[in-house]
Amino acid sequence: MIYYRFIILAVVSLFFSNNIYSQYDSLEIYSKYKEVVQKIYAKANSDTSAWEQLAFMCDTYGPRLSGSDGLEKSLEFMYRQMISDGLQNVRKEEVMVPVWVRGNEYCELQSPRKLELHMLGLGGSIATPKEGIIADVIVVHNFDELESRKDEVKGKIVLYNEPYLNYGQAVAYRWSGAVRAARYGAVASLCRAVSPISMQAAHTGSIMPYPDTIPKIPHAALSHEDADMVERMVNRGQEVKIKLYMEAITYRMLSRIMS
Repeated sequence: MIYYRFIILAVVSLFFSNNIYSQYDSLEIYSKYKEVVQKIYAKANSDTSAWEQLAFMCDTYGPRLSGSDGLEKSLEFMYRQMISDGLQNVRKEEVMVPVWVRGNEYCELQSPRKLELHMLGLGGSIATPKEGIIADVIVVHNFDELESRKDEVKGKIVLYNEPYLNYGQAVAYRWSGAVRAARYGAVASLCRAVSPISMQAAHTGSIMPYPDTIPKIPHAALSHEDADMVERMVNRGQEVKIKLYMEAITYRMLSRIMS
C-alpha cells in the first residue's frame, strides 16, 4: 500500500507539472502506457491516502515555484513522509535551480482610451525596460496566422487570442508565444489566459524557455475579456496601443531535491 501511495502521488504531481505538458498530448505515448495508467487510476480511486497527502502539502505550503520557500518546505515534508512510511534509500541532493521573481507589473491600454488591463506576467519572462514598452497591437489567433502576417509584426506587441479548446492546444501560446513573435521583430507578446473560463482572471504556469539564438521579449497573459475587447478594437480599425511594464528577474540558487 505504501508503494502504491507514493506511485500515485508521483503521477498526480507529474500531471500538474506544466514542464511536461507536451508528453501527455501524444496519443502514441498514451497508448504505450494505457494499461499502467489505468491500474494506477484504479488504485487511486480505491484509496484516498495519496490525495490526502497531496492536499496537506498544497494547503500547508502553498505554491511551489522553483526556488521558493513553499517548494523547499514541500520537499522536506515529502522527505520526512517517505522515511516515516518505510521507504528505503531516500536521500536529498543539492542542485542549482532557477528562481523567477515577478516584481511589480502592469498592462495599460493607452489608446483608444486609458484602461488598466487584467494581466499576469508569465513564469520565466524577462522584464521590460525601466520605462516600459508602448506599442501598437497586432492580434493573431494561431501560429499559422502569425506566420502569414509576419511582415506586420516588427515593432508591435503580438496578442495571441485563440479560444481555449484543450490545455495542450492553448498552453502552446504561453509556452512558445514569445519566441515565435520575437522571430519577426515583436517587442513583446501577450496570450489569452490558458483557461476554459474567465472572470477577468489571468493565468500563469511553468517557466517558459528562451533560446539563445533569438532576442528575448517580455511575455504576459491577458484575461479573456480584455483579450476579446482588444481584438474588437483592432477589428474596427481603431489605433490600439498598449503599455506593458514588468520587473521580472531570474537568478539561481541551491535547492535540495530527493533521489
